[in-house]
Amino acid sequence: MCGRKISSAPFTTIGQERQFNWALQIKDRDTFVRTMVENLPDRPPYFSHDVQVNLTGAPALASLPPLRPLAEVELRAEVARGAVVIDTRSAPFFGAGHFPGSLNIGLSSNLFSTWVGFLIPFGKPVALVVGSGDNARKARLELARIGYDNVIGYAEADALSQTRQLSQLGVDELHFALKRGEAPRLLDVRTNGEWEAEHIESALHIPLPSLPRRLGELPRGSPLAVICGSGYRSSIAGSLLQNAGFNRVQNVMGGMGAYLETSIADWQPSDLVFIGENI
Repeated sequence: MCGRKISSAPFTTIGQERQFNWALQIKDRDTFVRTMVENLPDRPPYFSHDVQVNLTGAPALASLPPLRPLAEVELRAEVARGAVVIDTRSAPFFGAGHFPGSLNIGLSSNLFSTWVGFLIPFGKPVALVVGSGDNARKARLELARIGYDNVIGYAEADALSQTRQLSQLGVDELHFALKRGEAPRLLDVRTNGEWEAEHIESALHIPLPSLPRRLGELPRGSPLAVICGSGYRSSIAGSLLQNAGFNRVQNVMGGMGAYLETSIADWQPSDLVFIGENI
């Protein structure tokens, strides 16, 4: 988000950049300008707030109230007061059972805080659902780095009694369903570049940052399967859709990466059902 094809080098020099920086090899001014401004990624809304935080200075992390564990009844009370619940677990664990109304943004990704900044309004109180207390502390640090200091506390997922599921769809099943013409409507939430490089012909493309404002384009009464590159962003999207009232949502496990690596045989899943006394 901070630079186009930014280098991983810890330091550089003007001379080195003039010689090796790909952008500085463009000699024509108009071409340079066009290259710098085309296909820019979506800008997270929190960027505008962080500018002011950086100018005025953020509170020290040690000065924030300590994270407190939340019982399920306390978590529900915080939601009633306007808190957003972020479930930081991976997609399969979220899919198996999660706090109703929670948003699945997995802590395992280095874009955890970026997706929070895209989808959670700045300053909104946040409650976490985690696999362990250590993950709660890690999540709080990541959120503080983008100015999200209003973290109320956390609940451990194993302690929740009333949960909801997000169905997971395997890529083998998706291949067969598409072959038979029985697949659910497929929503691809990857970037424009990913879509242009490779996509499933029948899919509808809405990049994840645009999804909250384009929900009206989706059929509410029909089954909907969400796909991304790996299953991470699609689980975020699936949780968003569930919270918006879409009740027949599936997350495609492994995403396009798994889908493209999987080839299907000529047999159908029903071929594995045998009728016979000795089977």
